[in-house]
Amino acid sequence: MKNILTIIVFFLLANQVKSQKDTSWQNMYGSNKEEVKEKLTAFIHHYNYENQIYYTDTTIEMMLPKAHRKRTMYFIFYFDKNNLCNSISNTMCDSLTEKNLDYFNKNYRKLSWNKIGENKYLSNYREKILLEIFTHENCLVTIKTKLNITRKEYKAMLKGSE
Repeated sequence: MKNILTIIVFFLLANQVKSQKDTSWQNMYGSNKEEVKEKLTAFIHHYNYENQIYYTDTTIEMMLPKAHRKRTMYFIFYFDKNNLCNSISNTMCDSLTEKNLDYFNKNYRKLSWNKIGENKYLSNYREKILLEIFTHENCLVTIKTKLNITRKEYKAMLKGSE
């Protein structure tokens, strides 16, 4: 009985962690503004976050203060001329900023990123995402941009970084 209970608890925890990592609202590349708005609204209501969302012609900006964690997160979803999301900026401001950046810089290869320049990383070709990561004041800023490039252009970006 104890083994079954342990397995059930493990399964529940694994699903919770998976759902936190697989937040589809963070992978909105190619989604239009209405789709992004719907996913953000569902996310906010699901987790009961207090939030502020601002809309412009080319962006959706969201602020998620987390008072119990002493952290504030800012997200900006950028839209191209076809009104499709092509870039996402995430800014987290807390006391772990330097520690998180240090961890990333030491482990970017294990996390499947290729360094191509100062604070710039490239995903695998299938994903085609350019990552810029840096600190600003007490915040860790990541900007992920979906690239529309050929395999030849991808290889040239990797080669240019050597």
